[in-house]
Amino acid sequence: MPDQPPREGDGFALPPGLTVVDVIADYLSLMRGRIEAQIAAKYGGVGLTLADVQWCLTVPAMWTDCAKGQMRQAVLKAGLIPDLHSDRLLLVAEPEAAAVYCRDKGGQYEMQEGETFMVVDAGGGTVDLTVHTLQDGLLAEVARGHGDTCGAAFVNDAFMQHVRHQLRDEDDYVDRTLAKHPSDAASLHKEWELKKYQVSADGEDAVSIALPTHIVREMPSEVMERLEDINEDADNHEDLFLSPEEQRSLFDPSLDGVLRLIEEQLDRVEGAQVDLMLLVGGFSGSPYLCSRVREAFGNRVSRIVSPPNPGSAVVHGATLYGLNPLVVAARRARYSYGIRQTVAYDDKNEAHVARRDCTRPCPNSLCDVFPNRFASFVRRGDSLPEDECVTKRYKPRSATQREVVLQLYYAESDDPFFVPMEGERGMDDQPVRPLGEPIAISLPHPSTTTADRTVEVSMYFGTSEIRVNIVPCCDTRKRVQRSIEFNLD
Repeated sequence: MPDQPPREGDGFALPPGLTVVDVIADYLSLMRGRIEAQIAAKYGGVGLTLADVQWCLTVPAMWTDCAKGQMRQAVLKAGLIPDLHSDRLLLVAEPEAAAVYCRDKGGQYEMQEGETFMVVDAGGGTVDLTVHTLQDGLLAEVARGHGDTCGAAFVNDAFMQHVRHQLRDEDDYVDRTLAKHPSDAASLHKEWELKKYQVSADGEDAVSIALPTHIVREMPSEVMERLEDINEDADNHEDLFLSPEEQRSLFDPSLDGVLRLIEEQLDRVEGAQVDLMLLVGGFSGSPYLCSRVREAFGNRVSRIVSPPNPGSAVVHGATLYGLNPLVVAARRARYSYGIRQTVAYDDKNEAHVARRDCTRPCPNSLCDVFPNRFASFVRRGDSLPEDECVTKRYKPRSATQREVVLQLYYAESDDPFFVPMEGERGMDDQPVRPLGEPIAISLPHPSTTTADRTVEVSMYFGTSEIRVNIVPCCDTRKRVQRSIEFNLD
């Protein structure tokens, strides 16, 4: 799915009893063992252990806060951090890590103070984009990043579809054979990977793909005869040949998606000139991708470049970010965040008047109210400095109320008006989703007139993750701070 890690049913089946978090945790546990061995071999004499390690994990820019929470749970389960909220784990968006790398190597790309640059991180599954400007040596995000699932893996899927079509695979013998012989699947994948990054916009040569032995054995006789006729002049009649047009056709659907994302991101920059575009990620190693991007946007962006090893830019940038997270001075909010609040109807407010039929009478007030108004802390696209804190105070709806239950929400629109009630999709057709579980805060007895019955809600933004604290203001000597646990369902 585009906004979260893969879940059960997303094209593959997990063993019974295992969740996605379990599988990721198992992988990270094995990685932890390798890292521990490396630390012991190189630094064992100075007493360095995993407890001294700052982890920096990269995630796709399109992931939601709940998806990041899943990844944090997996890291905890793998034993890399002592608790769920440990500051020894930093999560950073992949294109942002690449932006940090590009800042560090800015001299190679003639990057100047005040210039605006776009990072296109084209990976295996996702393609993520961010736009930053260089201010006083630090990075400030100009427009909220976004992405989509149109990476190199979809080119691989197109290749396999082409193989099935060419081999007249009407009864799925290709997939059955590869499932039965994993080494054949690996060799076919390796063969295509070697040829895939030779495809170019002006290439005129066909490429040959050596078919695995067991597929050749299972091939129907009429298919073998057809291959032999096609490959009559070739050295090996059992190879599959792709013409230059066929090669490019495997890339074009994914590359159309990449160009669409870049176009949309340029439109979001609100009049700012993008001076430099950096193509990073493994998919950016494709000459065909680079040439199509330059052809489409060379007249709008003066410098479009790709590092010598684009696949390593994210890893190098994540390391630099882990050493200095403050290098990113400001980010743009991916979503609007807020709570559901009861708000009195205001006949001088145009938005209220337009939704007059959604009000309800309030027994404790002389006026009608909106019982499910979205009260924003930040709106999607807002610029948020590093660790920005937004604090608001709320009072109970009635004098006899002994408890306040606060539910946090996020929305994909810039200015959501309503939070949907249970069973509703959402008014104004604006998707608003709960963020975490509801938090109940006890209030002092209403007869205690001197007590402060307000509740203070603080949300911390400006990093790759958000934090929320909810504090009853009834007695500062007994302040109890609550932190939200993200709902990972």
